Amino acid sequence: MPLSAYSELDSFKVYAYDCGLLRRLAKIPAEVVLDGNYGYTEFKGAMAENLVLQSLMTELDGNVPYYWNSGNTAEVEFVIQIGTRIIPVEVKAENRISGRSLSEYAKKFSPEYRMRYSFQNLQYNDGLLSCPSPLAGWTRKLLELSNSSSRTPRKSLVKI
Repeated sequence: MPLSAYSELDSFKVYAYDCGLLRRLAKIPAEVVLDGNYGYTEFKGAMAENLVLQSLMTELDGNVPYYWNSGNTAEVEFVIQIGTRIIPVEVKAENRISGRSLSEYAKKFSPEYRMRYSFQNLQYNDGLLSCPSPLAGWTRKLLELSNSSSRTPRKSLVKI
Protein backbone atom coordinates (compact mmCIF):
# COMPACT_ATOMS: atom_id res chain seq x y z
CA MET A 1 0.00 0.00 0.00
CA PRO A 2 1.39 3.45 -0.83
CA LEU A 3 2.58 5.72 1.97
CA SER A 4 -0.01 8.30 1.01
CA ALA A 5 -2.71 6.00 2.42
CA TYR A 6 -1.29 6.61 5.91
CA SER A 7 -0.70 10.36 5.68
CA GLU A 8 -2.20 12.86 8.11
CA LEU A 9 -3.03 16.01 6.18
CA ASP A 10 -2.97 18.23 9.27
CA SER A 11 0.61 17.25 10.14
CA PHE A 12 3.42 18.37 7.85
CA LYS A 13 6.87 19.96 7.61
CA VAL A 14 8.03 22.65 5.23
CA TYR A 15 11.45 22.63 3.54
CA ALA A 16 13.18 25.03 1.17
CA TYR A 17 13.94 23.68 -2.29
CA ASP A 18 17.51 24.99 -2.15
CA CYS A 19 19.95 25.01 0.80
CA GLY A 20 21.55 28.27 -0.32
CA LEU A 21 18.16 29.98 -0.41
CA LEU A 22 17.34 28.54 3.01
CA ARG A 23 20.57 29.99 4.42
CA ARG A 24 19.79 33.40 2.88
CA LEU A 25 16.17 33.38 4.12
CA ALA A 26 17.42 32.56 7.62
CA LYS A 27 19.98 35.41 7.31
CA ILE A 28 22.88 33.13 8.17
CA PRO A 29 26.20 34.34 6.73
CA ALA A 30 28.03 31.81 4.53
CA GLU A 31 31.09 31.85 6.80
CA VAL A 32 28.94 30.58 9.69
CA VAL A 33 28.05 27.46 7.70
CA LEU A 34 31.56 26.96 6.33
CA ASP A 35 33.41 27.45 9.64
CA GLY A 36 32.51 24.91 12.32
CA ASN A 37 33.66 27.24 15.12
CA TYR A 38 30.57 29.44 14.94
CA GLY A 39 27.61 28.69 17.20
CA TYR A 40 25.17 27.67 14.50
CA THR A 41 24.49 24.26 16.02
CA GLU A 42 20.74 24.89 16.40
CA PHE A 43 20.38 25.32 12.65
CA LYS A 44 22.82 22.60 11.58
CA GLY A 45 20.25 19.79 11.77
CA ALA A 46 17.72 21.69 9.68
CA MET A 47 20.36 22.45 7.04
CA ALA A 48 21.44 18.78 6.93
CA GLU A 49 17.83 17.61 6.55
CA ASN A 50 17.22 20.14 3.81
CA LEU A 51 20.39 19.08 1.96
CA VAL A 52 19.46 15.39 2.07
CA LEU A 53 15.86 16.04 1.04
CA GLN A 54 16.97 18.23 -1.86
CA SER A 55 19.05 15.32 -3.19
CA LEU A 56 16.47 12.63 -2.37
CA MET A 57 13.72 14.33 -4.37
CA THR A 58 15.38 13.30 -7.64
CA GLU A 59 15.27 9.66 -6.50
CA LEU A 60 11.59 9.44 -5.56
CA ASP A 61 9.86 9.44 -8.98
CA GLY A 62 7.37 12.05 -7.84
CA ASN A 63 6.55 10.28 -4.57
CA VAL A 64 6.25 12.61 -1.60
CA PRO A 65 8.51 11.97 1.41
CA TYR A 66 6.80 11.70 4.79
CA TYR A 67 8.10 11.71 8.35
CA TRP A 68 7.27 9.59 11.38
CA ASN A 69 7.22 10.25 15.09
CA SER A 70 6.29 8.05 17.99
CA GLY A 71 4.24 10.76 19.65
CA ASN A 72 6.91 11.01 22.33
CA THR A 73 10.60 11.53 21.64
CA ALA A 74 11.38 9.42 18.57
CA GLU A 75 11.28 10.98 15.11
CA VAL A 76 12.48 9.68 11.75
CA GLU A 77 13.16 12.62 9.44
CA PHE A 78 11.90 10.99 6.25
CA VAL A 79 9.93 7.90 5.31
CA ILE A 80 10.24 7.40 1.57
CA GLN A 81 8.83 4.98 -0.97
CA ILE A 82 11.03 3.68 -3.77
CA GLY A 83 9.11 1.15 -5.84
CA THR A 84 7.34 -1.03 -3.31
CA ARG A 85 9.93 -0.45 -0.59
CA ILE A 86 9.11 1.78 2.38
CA ILE A 87 12.38 3.11 3.79
CA PRO A 88 12.87 5.15 6.96
CA VAL A 89 15.63 7.75 6.59
CA GLU A 90 17.48 9.39 9.45
CA VAL A 91 19.68 12.46 8.98
CA LYS A 92 22.48 13.31 11.40
CA ALA A 93 24.40 16.58 11.33
CA GLU A 94 26.74 15.69 14.20
CA ASN A 95 29.23 12.89 14.73
CA ARG A 96 26.99 11.24 17.34
CA ILE A 97 24.74 8.88 15.40
CA SER A 98 23.06 6.77 18.07
CA GLY A 99 19.93 6.23 15.97
CA ARG A 100 17.46 5.55 18.78
CA SER A 101 14.54 6.85 16.68
CA LEU A 102 15.45 4.68 13.70
CA SER A 103 15.68 1.65 16.00
CA GLU A 104 12.27 2.40 17.48
CA TYR A 105 10.78 2.66 13.98
CA ALA A 106 12.41 -0.65 13.01
CA LYS A 107 10.98 -2.42 16.07
CA LYS A 108 7.49 -1.17 15.25
CA PHE A 109 7.43 -1.67 11.45
CA SER A 110 10.29 -4.10 10.58
CA PRO A 111 11.38 -2.42 7.32
CA GLU A 112 13.59 -4.33 4.91
CA TYR A 113 16.05 -1.40 4.83
CA ARG A 114 16.83 1.57 7.03
CA MET A 115 18.97 4.49 5.88
CA ARG A 116 21.07 6.97 7.80
CA TYR A 117 22.70 9.98 6.18
CA SER A 118 25.53 11.58 8.13
CA PHE A 119 29.17 12.44 7.56
CA GLN A 120 30.33 8.93 8.47
CA ASN A 121 31.72 6.39 6.00
CA LEU A 122 29.51 4.35 3.69
CA GLN A 123 28.60 0.95 5.12
CA TYR A 124 25.82 -1.63 5.18
CA ASN A 125 25.13 -3.70 8.27
CA ASP A 126 22.04 -5.74 9.20
CA GLY A 127 19.62 -3.78 7.02
CA LEU A 128 21.04 -0.37 7.96
CA LEU A 129 22.62 1.51 5.07
CA SER A 130 24.76 4.36 6.44
CA CYS A 131 25.73 6.91 3.81
CA PRO A 132 27.61 10.18 3.71
CA SER A 133 25.01 12.94 3.22
CA PRO A 134 26.43 14.07 -0.15
CA LEU A 135 25.49 10.63 -1.57
CA ALA A 136 21.73 11.13 -1.03
CA GLY A 137 21.31 11.61 -4.78
CA TRP A 138 22.57 8.05 -5.26
CA THR A 139 19.99 6.40 -2.99
CA ARG A 140 18.57 4.00 -5.62
CA LYS A 141 22.01 2.80 -6.68
CA LEU A 142 23.15 2.39 -3.07
CA LEU A 143 20.06 0.32 -2.29
CA GLU A 144 20.78 -1.89 -5.30
CA LEU A 145 24.35 -2.36 -4.12
CA SER A 146 23.27 -3.14 -0.57
CA ASN A 147 20.74 -5.64 -1.90
CA SER A 148 23.45 -7.49 -3.81
CA SER A 149 25.80 -7.10 -0.84
CA SER A 150 23.28 -8.73 1.50
CA ARG A 151 23.54 -11.94 -0.53
CA THR A 152 27.27 -12.10 0.11
CA PRO A 153 29.10 -12.57 3.42
CA ARG A 154 30.52 -9.01 3.35
CA LYS A 155 29.08 -6.53 5.83
CA SER A 156 30.37 -3.29 4.26
CA LEU A 157 29.91 -1.84 0.81
CA VAL A 158 32.96 0.36 1.02
CA LYS A 159 35.50 0.75 3.74
CA ILE A 160 37.27 4.09 3.59
